[in-house]
Amino acid sequence: MAGKKFRKISKSGTISPQKVNDLPVELIDKIVSYNGGDMASLRASSCISRAWRAGSLPYLFSFALFSSREDFARWRTIHASCPYFLDFVRIVKYEPGARTQDEELKRVAKSLSDIAHYGALVNAITNPPNYSPHPPGINISCMPRARKLLWDTLLSYGVSVTPETRQFISSFPAIQELHFSGLFSSISDGIEFLSLFKNLQKLELDDLAFERGILPPPFQYSGDMSVLRDFSIKDCRMPADWIVDKVFAVSPPKNLRRITCESGEFSFSPEAFVRLLDLAADSLEKLAFTPPISAIAEPDWLHLPPFARQPDQVEEITKGGFFNWDHLAETVSRLYPELKEFVFRVSMEYNFGEEIKIALEKGLRKLLLGMGEKLIIDWYDENATNVDSASDSESDLY
Repeated sequence: MAGKKFRKISKSGTISPQKVNDLPVELIDKIVSYNGGDMASLRASSCISRAWRAGSLPYLFSFALFSSREDFARWRTIHASCPYFLDFVRIVKYEPGARTQDEELKRVAKSLSDIAHYGALVNAITNPPNYSPHPPGINISCMPRARKLLWDTLLSYGVSVTPETRQFISSFPAIQELHFSGLFSSISDGIEFLSLFKNLQKLELDDLAFERGILPPPFQYSGDMSVLRDFSIKDCRMPADWIVDKVFAVSPPKNLRRITCESGEFSFSPEAFVRLLDLAADSLEKLAFTPPISAIAEPDWLHLPPFARQPDQVEEITKGGFFNWDHLAETVSRLYPELKEFVFRVSMEYNFGEEIKIALEKGLRKLLLGMGEKLIIDWYDENATNVDSASDSESDLY
């Protein structure tokens, strides 16, 4: 072995700075990706060398938050000095007042009485100073590779489609995922807002409300839902039939694979829900829904109107709420003989241990005997902690 030289490893096991700089680009990217959510680490790695800077920048600028006029001005400055940085943005969040809320919360005096302190906190959250749900009139340059838009506004301020709103959204022409949470001024404004997106593959509406209903004349939907694959609506504060009748009926979601409908007091009417399933009959694969828990609404959901078309491609149905499960299992097995999974989700406020879980699962499988191996019982602990459990040795896993 004479004549061969071996690299000496330091006693600490670390590699010299020169070796760190000489790492392959692929390995640098892999290392940097592990710190994707740690801005301090990303800033530090961007200062090591040119190669590390090139690997860190796409993660440093992958997320753009617009909360104040200063954020808009900041991105204008970034574009003016380093225009290619805008190509790194993948996720955009519009949350007006978020920074102001944080500042107000810090200013709330802890010396106040409990009641006064609580009132001040609530006011800081619900009524931040100079709040507006609409983007300011500050144009930003195009972020051509942004794929996801998170739009989160306060429920006490109605969103309408202003020229500034149109200008802001036009800066993200490739948005494929939209998550909206907030209050629209009217249903017509909601329809017009959704019309601004032409290539949505995923649409999530969460905690949705309206100040008024459809205003005459109602806005005619002009977007495109033909490539939509995933639709989710949760905690809608008003009936959501308009989405089916004014949006999906105009532009049918021909490729819709997954529907998630979880609502409390309000949701689709049974008739609108069936119309939605009819529209997605050729492509629907997974359906998860929780009917409103209401003495008035529940009987209507027990007797759904007949389907115009049978969704033959459905492989998975998850149903929440109260129901005659045995009858549902029998009906589902008959209508969907190719069904692969029937998910029974059990939500727990307290982890009561494996023995009780096993006993409950045994009872469920006996009641839903016709499901056989298709039945999947999914336990969900709402308040998972290491101490909030029964005496079982494995209970801390749930």
